[in-house]
Amino acid sequence: MAQEDDELTRARGELARDLVILRIENGNPSLRVIERHAPAGRSLSASAVSEVLNGKRLPGLDFLMALVQTLIAHGNGGRPVPRRDPRLDAWRARWRDLQLLQSTGRSRAPDRRRPATAEPAVEAARIPDGLSRPTIRPSIPSPLL
Repeated sequence: MAQEDDELTRARGELARDLVILRIENGNPSLRVIERHAPAGRSLSASAVSEVLNGKRLPGLDFLMALVQTLIAHGNGGRPVPRRDPRLDAWRARWRDLQLLQSTGRSRAPDRRRPATAEPAVEAARIPDGLSRPTIRPSIPSPLL
């Protein structure tokens, strides 16, 4: 059980780190700016965003999608990001895998790809505060056999 808890803690920390990278790549908006620019009908309180960015809690799917939409929109000059935007797909898959890990203690073939942020196939680059950006690979659906 301790190993399962460690794996969940590590996975939650990786999600938080990737969200911090996404935030930095999109202009590093303050928590208050994120709160003010949340999608209509979705609350992103500064304290809740802080907890998620620090890996203290696993967000719900709606919260995660609203946070990612807000960060991407900030980097795109404030243009809204639709719920079905393909840039959100990898984040949905990450959330699903974390939920599975949390509920069962193990993951079935998790999607370990990092969510695409700004541009697909971007090589790792140095980011302030010693963070390094993961290599991004586009999600290409496999043909049905």
